[in-house]
Amino acid sequence: MFAWSTAALVALSHHAQAQELGGPIDLEQLRGLPGLVIEDGAQGSNTTIIRKGGVEIRQTFSNGQTQTFGVDNSGQGAILCTWQILITMRAVIDACYAKDYVELLRDLDEDIGKINTFISQNNLTPITKPEVDRQEATRSKTLGDEWSRAPSESCSNKPMLSMIKGLADLGRTERMKRLDEFLGTPRPPVTNPCL
Repeated sequence: MFAWSTAALVALSHHAQAQELGGPIDLEQLRGLPGLVIEDGAQGSNTTIIRKGGVEIRQTFSNGQTQTFGVDNSGQGAILCTWQILITMRAVIDACYAKDYVELLRDLDEDIGKINTFISQNNLTPITKPEVDRQEATRSKTLGDEWSRAPSESCSNKPMLSMIKGLADLGRTERMKRLDEFLGTPRPPVTNPCL
């Protein structure tokens, strides 16, 4: 969605948790859905591959455990990665620069709300919009608390400030256009690739 600098993203790495929303994917419930391809493990493999909208998800069954890992190859970007970055940016602006970035803060609220809707509509494990909103609110509160504890130290985070300035400099019209493009391909929300 946006071009992030490596240095700025490294500063966020402890906030961008590599987790998908929901539990194990119910493959039987998904079979036959339009645009979804499911490849069951060949020759005794315990891995099933699910593809949709440029996203590939591998679900492996081993020792009574299910592990799920998804990669977004759509060219649009990983939904959950961007979602986590925008939630983090909003927390930083709120704690450090709220007076300077009023419009951007308002836009981030709207953008995150649109991504929440996208997640609820495209997640392979059913999740409602209110459930996504609750998870987002929990992440937001945790991040806000972290950034508020030591604002003078945290707010001097130069890579984060340069990301915020870069996003603000795009202007509302360009940000909205990029978000629409980002959300234009229905696909399962995954975190990777992120950093």
